[in-house]
Amino acid sequence: MNVTRPDDIWTSKQLYHARKLHNIPFIVKEELSWHEQRNFIDKSIEVLGNIPLAENIKNQLDQLKSNYPSNKKLLSEGYTEIKNEEEWENLYDLDGTFTIAFNKSSGAITTLKDEKTNIQWATINNPLLRFMYRSHSLAEASNYPKIYNYNHGGQHPYHEPIGTNFYPGMNTTDNIAKKWYGKIISMWVLENNDEKSCVSSIIVKLKLDDTNINQIGYGAPSEIMLNVSINSQDNEKSFLVELVWEGKVPTRLFETIWLEVRPALQEDSDWSLLVNKIGSSINVSDVVNKGGSSLHGFDPNGGITFFNSNDFQSSIHNNLNIKSLDCGVVAPGFNTNPWKYDVYDNGNAVDPLDGAAFFLYGNLYNTNYVLWYPFIEEDNMSRFRFEFTF
Repeated sequence: MNVTRPDDIWTSKQLYHARKLHNIPFIVKEELSWHEQRNFIDKSIEVLGNIPLAENIKNQLDQLKSNYPSNKKLLSEGYTEIKNEEEWENLYDLDGTFTIAFNKSSGAITTLKDEKTNIQWATINNPLLRFMYRSHSLAEASNYPKIYNYNHGGQHPYHEPIGTNFYPGMNTTDNIAKKWYGKIISMWVLENNDEKSCVSSIIVKLKLDDTNINQIGYGAPSEIMLNVSINSQDNEKSFLVELVWEGKVPTRLFETIWLEVRPALQEDSDWSLLVNKIGSSINVSDVVNKGGSSLHGFDPNGGITFFNSNDFQSSIHNNLNIKSLDCGVVAPGFNTNPWKYDVYDNGNAVDPLDGAAFFLYGNLYNTNYVLWYPFIEEDNMSRFRFEFTF
């Protein structure tokens, strides 16, 4: 069934009111489709019956769906709030393993020193991790068809000329191409029970300039939380990162959400960025031309690795592996505009020193992906978990 898209509905407010009407065929179809897809998951678990795998899947889903932690909940769990804003950029001893510090203007980790090797993995110019919301403009959207030629030919060619406005109605709606970073609005620490001078977990809550974003009509989350904690079940030098947002609102304006990883890598070393695919490590700088090197799917068991080939000749091991339990797509290098998928073609290989970014959410493509998410209230919150091993 071909249902015409409404050309006059773009912003989050317009979409909110249109949904309330329940009489716009395209929007009704999209919402029913989303509920159908959700039902497939429930039905799949039901088919498993009472076997342990079914219970394990339910437990994993419950972890993902657990509520966004309120300040009251953090207090009940033993966290202490750092109320002095001047202390938000202090150096903190993370279980005697790492020295860590955040930037209060961007919420990024801008200091991470390995206390055993003295390697500094983060600086103000190379944040180890940073949450980023990106609003995309009509100009960016209109440039995409010029790269991806829609005139396929064949039996049923798509004849619309390149350069035509593929997004009617958006040209009369405010839109902006911008990267938005969250300012710290509160910080919480959990002291180590054995060593009071150390902390075993640090939580920062971030807020984007959502007044401006959402006034335009984009759908940014209202609040973001980053929880960094030592992995107590691992003998290696590793820590866990939990990223949670709440208050995401649906919009038709184009948006993407990322967790940037831009570690401070020693420039005199020979670095590679490897992505694990079905148990094999793929060098993202060695992809066939026009092979889609700007985005990679990867295996959560292997993740991505910043690999230093000089490591074999040194007693100090300084590779970085990042596993992602809940995000399966990564953008290697500097590019976080998925429409510019040819950015590394024709000899422009990915530079590992530019880092990478985990692609948490996006509505840029209108096929094979849910549009105008979230559709139900419980999906206003999302959770992603990562493990960093050095």
